[in-house]
Amino acid sequence: MLKIQKCWCGSTHLNYFSPEYSICQECSTLVSQCGLSVEETVVENDQEDFYGKKYWFSHMDELGFPDIYQRSRQDLPERCLYWLCTLLKYKLPPARVIELGCAHGGLVGLMKWSGFNAIGSEMSPWVVSFAREAFDIPMLLGKIGDQKFQFEKEEKFDAIILNDVLEHLPEPLVTMEYCASLLKEDAIFIIQMPCYGENRTYEDMINNNDIFLGQMKADEHLYLFNKNSAKELLNRIGFNVIEFEEPIFYFYDMYLIASKKNIVKNAAEKISQYLLSHPSGRLIQALIDKSEECKANYDNLQINLLRNVETQSQLQQTQSQLQQTQSQLQQTQSQLQQTQSQLQQTQSQLQQTQSQLQQTQSQLQQTEERIAAIESSKFWKIRQAWFRIKQRIGLRIN
Repeated sequence: MLKIQKCWCGSTHLNYFSPEYSICQECSTLVSQCGLSVEETVVENDQEDFYGKKYWFSHMDELGFPDIYQRSRQDLPERCLYWLCTLLKYKLPPARVIELGCAHGGLVGLMKWSGFNAIGSEMSPWVVSFAREAFDIPMLLGKIGDQKFQFEKEEKFDAIILNDVLEHLPEPLVTMEYCASLLKEDAIFIIQMPCYGENRTYEDMINNNDIFLGQMKADEHLYLFNKNSAKELLNRIGFNVIEFEEPIFYFYDMYLIASKKNIVKNAAEKISQYLLSHPSGRLIQALIDKSEECKANYDNLQINLLRNVETQSQLQQTQSQLQQTQSQLQQTQSQLQQTQSQLQQTQSQLQQTQSQLQQTQSQLQQTEERIAAIESSKFWKIRQAWFRIKQRIGLRIN
């Protein structure tokens, strides 16, 4: 393992980012501090060296990924077809294309069947042999810089593809400069690699359980670029026209096309016209058609799921409102019961008051009758006459 003292861009201003990565203060690339050296990326012993046979079996198992046998089948209708469609958008057969680090060679196989003059490369002799047998494709063994191309006898390349490769290179600028020398003037790079989102701290990633943490494999991912540092790398080798495509693994990757000249895209009709002009191309077109159909079905499914989620949300809101209404109704019923109880108490008090009033009226009537009886009695008359006599003779009346 090698502690990298400077960034690919040449800067030695590296600050701490995480226990295994520093961050370049010039271009914000994450730089591994415990990655492989140039010598350690070479495969001399296929059973022991890092990128030898065990990388595609035990190492994949450790990472939770399928082994190369499974990948050679699973990747064809998925990422390989996706990458092929991107290539067709920018270059048509019989363009000459090389894929660096092509693994099982599935994409190279699809390119060959589409009509491209395609070739792959890998570091492991075993993987090179497997790819040749699995997809009947031409393969190069070893680093691209060690290959001896004779361009006086053959044309330069129209495209170089690096899918999940650039982050593994100990000397990305040196390798890309050499690759650029292999390309025609109107050629392109197609590159997929992890994308570090600038201004994210390691602590934030940990706290948010950021999916990008899975790309911080410091032993093999030596440089984790962001979009700006990727542009700077390509600009340094003269590729100033850059377009970003949506990566198939959009949640942590970037996917770009780079050229020295303005990029021209091929219309879908033109692509189909070429593919349908030969038998194996028809098979590729059928795969593309089925892929687009599956994508449309998936998109419709996603739309329906979103609608269902919205409907469920609205239903939950309605249920919540219903519960609130029911609660308010219960409160109103409770208040009504209290009011009815108070009304009954008031009616009872009113009845008592009316009864007392009737008793009082009865007593008053009795009293009036008694008074009337007294006033009509002989005694009352004699008493009244006596008061008049006392008044006339000037006696005091009590």
